[in-house]
Amino acid sequence: MGILILTFGIALTIVAGLGTSPYDALLVGLYNSFGLTIGSWEYILGFILVIVNAAIQRKRPDLLAMVTAIITGLGIDLWIFFLKYYWKISIFGCKVVLFLFGIIFIGLGVAMYLQAEFAPSPMDSSMLVIQNILGVRIAVAKNILMLIFLLFAFIFEGPINLGTLVMFDMLRRWVMLCQRKPRQGFK
Repeated sequence: MGILILTFGIALTIVAGLGTSPYDALLVGLYNSFGLTIGSWEYILGFILVIVNAAIQRKRPDLLAMVTAIITGLGIDLWIFFLKYYWKISIFGCKVVLFLFGIIFIGLGVAMYLQAEFAPSPMDSSMLVIQNILGVRIAVAKNILMLIFLLFAFIFEGPINLGTLVMFDMLRRWVMLCQRKPRQGFK
């Protein structure tokens, strides 16, 4: 359920056109540059990350992480199809509202997904690999990974915008809040 909510939020930010997360900007940039679907690029990048993570750690590839990437890719494609087909948004204020709702749904989806402890996404695994290699906190590892994705999103002309910077900071805070509340009981 968390992945479906997460992918709905991702689709909202993509359709809003005000910027996405660095990873999603890379997916959209690859879609714009080479075709396929945004979800297909989720599978491809997920596969690459799984193989690279396994090679760096000298372990077998984490196939459950690929399942997560496939479900995420399918969800992104499903929601984007639905949203682009039924919603034609051109008013800036509506785009801002759509973007903000996207952040809310991404945060809720990530928190639910992490609490379910299903399987780490390839990106989550990459953060842990960076953390182990460099000996840094997970937040620093995530920032390093996001900067790498941002660089590639820039190269492939992904939708990097003010919203990308807003997401970089707001989303982290929102996910932390969403994760804390279920454990504390919304008092």
